[in-house]
Amino acid sequence: DLLSCEGDSLAVLEGSGAAVLDQLLGLLRSKDTYTGGDHSRKVASLSRRLAAYFADIEGHKRKWIKQVELAALLHDVGKLMVPWSLLNRVRPLTPRDLAQLRRHALTGEEMLRSIGLTNLAVVAGEHHERPDGMGYPRGKKGTTFEASIVAVADAYEAMTSLSRIYKQPRKRQEALDEVRAGAGTQFDPRIADALEKILLQKTNHGFS
Repeated sequence: DLLSCEGDSLAVLEGSGAAVLDQLLGLLRSKDTYTGGDHSRKVASLSRRLAAYFADIEGHKRKWIKQVELAALLHDVGKLMVPWSLLNRVRPLTPRDLAQLRRHALTGEEMLRSIGLTNLAVVAGEHHERPDGMGYPRGKKGTTFEASIVAVADAYEAMTSLSRIYKQPRKRQEALDEVRAGAGTQFDPRIADALEKILLQKTNHGFS
């Protein structure tokens, strides 16, 4: 699997690498509270739950779940290089604005490669790609399973977030319906199905 072979680079995260991670997230949080705070951590939490679901089915080790969580935590690190005014723009984006914003996927990939987290970099670079090839930045149809997990978690959290200043949050079922509608085109169908199962399971056990 992609992330299971990260090797020494990931082992370092338990020591000085953890401090580097905290610094990166701290910088992102100071620039944009939504992206660097609630969003990144909620996407990481949901990605961990999705990874755990597939680990139970496919026999992945616990380390793989943690690595997917780390990849999700870092997926938007490239937004450090995007102007704050663009990240929080209320008015419609121009084509130039959109191109600049979308650059964050490649920038994040480059940043993570530069510190030796090569495989985590792949997830940062692919989390906006789509099965139908209509995503960005490369328009790839074939992406890693780990990036597909983060893509679903990222989209669901963005739709339901209470912290986005420029968009009203959607209700849980509305967001699930949209993910389901995008299965096979925007999202991996297996992960869209798993998202619904784990969230409805939580609801059925008495949690909101």
